[in-house]
Amino acid sequence: MAVYFVYRCHYGAPSEKHVRRFEHDTMLDWAKDVWKLHGTRAKANEYGKQLFTGLDMDAFHTLFHPYDEYPMSHRPRTMADVKR
Repeated sequence: MAVYFVYRCHYGAPSEKHVRRFEHDTMLDWAKDVWKLHGTRAKANEYGKQLFTGLDMDAFHTLFHPYDEYPMSHRPRTMADVKR
């Protein structure tokens, strides 16, 4: 089984979508494996760009950089953690 990440870019044509496949059995397994906080927004974006093989999107910092609205200090253990 695999986990897919699909991102539709609003900067390009309406059909512009990016798909990445990860060899994990569940979304939770994927999140546990790749979760890593970074101290700066720039470093979080760079990690996301590497993880998603070149997909350059400024919003990666929301996944890998802690901020007040959605603090996350531990590796996800449940789907509720992944959602948060």
